[in-house]
Amino acid sequence: MVGGKVGAAFGNLGTAAAAPLHRVDTGDISPGRPLQTSPNSSVNYCRTISRRLAKGLPSEMRQQVTVDVHIILRRDRDVLLCLRQGGYASGQYCLPSGHLDDGETVVDCAVREVREEVGVTIKPAALQPASVIHHLSPEGRPRVGFFFATTVWEGEPYNAEPDKCAKISWVPMDVLPGNTVPYAAAGLAHYRGGVGIGLHGWP
Repeated sequence: MVGGKVGAAFGNLGTAAAAPLHRVDTGDISPGRPLQTSPNSSVNYCRTISRRLAKGLPSEMRQQVTVDVHIILRRDRDVLLCLRQGGYASGQYCLPSGHLDDGETVVDCAVREVREEVGVTIKPAALQPASVIHHLSPEGRPRVGFFFATTVWEGEPYNAEPDKCAKISWVPMDVLPGNTVPYAAAGLAHYRGGVGIGLHGWP
């Protein structure tokens, strides 16, 4: 089980709502605060809609999404970005990030990815929910990104994957490089603006 802040934030998401739909209250999902599972919470609202829609659709029509995780390492007003090289988003800056492995939680993934990419260790309790984004790629592939933020880790960040990353850089979070991956930039903007759940790339 995950303890600390993340446990408080995500530990009760399994209690899906069966009650009638209520309006979205974004105050329930402010970054850095526990996600509530009260009847009028955005989390239950979204889960209830998804389940009701899914029940009415053949399985081949249900949306298949990729789940990924992004980690916002903060040092004062700066955020750590990785300059990708080769493959996905080559020549663009992104956050330490990656896809879930089989059987892995989003928290496990965040801890693993930040260790693999920038060589630091983060305790699950040090992670704070930053934002969740339902993203549609330019190729039309949907995904859901979980963004976590932290100011506490063990070790000094370094480029631990030089085959995938040209360099890492601390940059002001409010003045991102022009070649930042739009999806990552949206996650940071939502985090700074207090947007708990958002959309990106959809028409």
